[in-house]
Amino acid sequence: MKKRLALVIALAMVLGLIGCSGGSTTQPAAETPADSGEETQGEAGQEAVSGDTVKIGVLLPFSGSSAATGELQMRGIQMYVDRINGNGGIQSLGGAQIELVKADTTGSPEVGVTEMERLIAENPDMAAIVGPYQSGVGSSTVPIAEKNGVPYMLVNCTTDSVLGDDSIKYSFRANLSNIYLAYGFTDLINAFNEIEPDSCKKIAILYESSDWGVGVYDNLMEYVVPEAGVEVVMTETFDTGVSDFSSMINKLKASDADLVFPLMYLSDAILFTNQMYEYDCNIPMMAQGAGFLVNEYIPSVGDLSNYIFSACAWTADMVNSRSDEAQQIEADYEKEYGSAMTEYEVNGWLGMAVVVDALERCGSTDRDTLANAMLETNLTPEDDALMFHDYEGVSFGTMDGMTNQNTKANACFVQCIDGEWKYITTSADDATMIWPVPGWTER
Repeated sequence: MKKRLALVIALAMVLGLIGCSGGSTTQPAAETPADSGEETQGEAGQEAVSGDTVKIGVLLPFSGSSAATGELQMRGIQMYVDRINGNGGIQSLGGAQIELVKADTTGSPEVGVTEMERLIAENPDMAAIVGPYQSGVGSSTVPIAEKNGVPYMLVNCTTDSVLGDDSIKYSFRANLSNIYLAYGFTDLINAFNEIEPDSCKKIAILYESSDWGVGVYDNLMEYVVPEAGVEVVMTETFDTGVSDFSSMINKLKASDADLVFPLMYLSDAILFTNQMYEYDCNIPMMAQGAGFLVNEYIPSVGDLSNYIFSACAWTADMVNSRSDEAQQIEADYEKEYGSAMTEYEVNGWLGMAVVVDALERCGSTDRDTLANAMLETNLTPEDDALMFHDYEGVSFGTMDGMTNQNTKANACFVQCIDGEWKYITTSADDATMIWPVPGWTER
C-alpha cells in the first residue's frame, strides 16, 4: 500500500470520518474499544470496520469426527492473526486489530451452509471468511459466498470442482488442489517401476463418498491411470465413520493389487490401518493426506504407520530449509503442543495471511474492493504468507477448469519411516524412499 494512501486512511480514522460505501460513518476508535462488544452495523458490501477492529469469519469443524483437524487449522489461522495484532495490526487501516468470529460446520455440508448464512446475517460488518476443511462443505458454501458477495478464502478443501464455476468472483484457494497431487502420483508410480520393473502395475482405490473422496478418485482415473499405465483392479466407496473394513480388505487381498489408495479421514484411516495388519493384507498404502497426516494418526496406530506413503501439501521436514524465524516458530509450536506442525496449521496460516495482505494493499474492508485486491495477489516465497511453504508464490488465475486457484502451488510426498513422515522426491534415485515395501511380518 502506498504511503500516501496509508496516511490518508490513518488521518481519517483519527478524525472519526471513515466513510462506508453507503455513506455512513463509524465512531472514532477511542469511543469504540476492541473489547467493548460494540459494532457499527452497515449494509453488506459496505466498509466493514467496527471501531478499531476488522472482523473475519472462520468456518471450520469444531465438533464431529473432523474436529481435531478443524482445531489444527484454527491454530494456524490464530497464529497469523496473533502475529499481525501483536505487530500493530493492519497498518493501512490505522492499526486495526483482527477479530475472528468462529462458526462450527461439524463437518456437514448442510450445517456448513446454515453456519455460513448465519455468519453473514449476524455480522454485516464482517470483511471476509476463511475455511472450511472438507471439500463437501466448500462446494456447498462457495455459492453462498458468491450470492452474498463475501470474500471467501478456502483453506485445505482441495477438490478441484469447488472452484469449477467460471463465474466465481469472491472465492479463492491459496493452497493446492487435488490436480497437483494427481500429477505427482504419476511420477511416483513411474519411480516405483524404475526401482523394480513392473512392481506397481495394478492399483486399488478405496474412497469415502464426500466431494473430496470422489474428486480424488476422479483425478486418479482421469490423469494417473492413463499416464502411469496402471490397471485399476478394485474400487470401493464408503461413507465416513465405517465400523468395519474387513469385507473391503478381503476383496483387496483377492484383487492382487500392487498399491492401494485409501482416501479417508482420521477415524477411518486408523481403523483401516489396524485391520490391514489384522488381516495380513500386505498391499502398500498410498494416502492423500486427510486422516493419515493428522497428528493423532501415528500415535494411534504406532509402528503400523511405517512405510505408508502420502501425498501432501506440506511436511514438517520443509521447515529445516526455511528461515530461522520459521524454524523458531515451529520449535515453539512443538514445545507448546507436543507435536510438529502439519499441513493444516500452515494452510490456515497461508489462507489468513493472503487475506491480510489484500487488506493491507487495498486499505479497505469494502467487500468488492477486498475481492479485487485478493484477485491481484502476487506473493513471492519471501513473503510472510509463504514462510512455511515451498510454493513458487501465490497468484490467482484459471487452470484445469478452476477459477481463482493459486497457480503457483505444488505438491510433495512423504513416507513414514520410524514413526515420522519423511519428505521424499518422486525420483527413483531418492535414497530416503523405501520401495518395495516389506510385508507386515518382515518389518
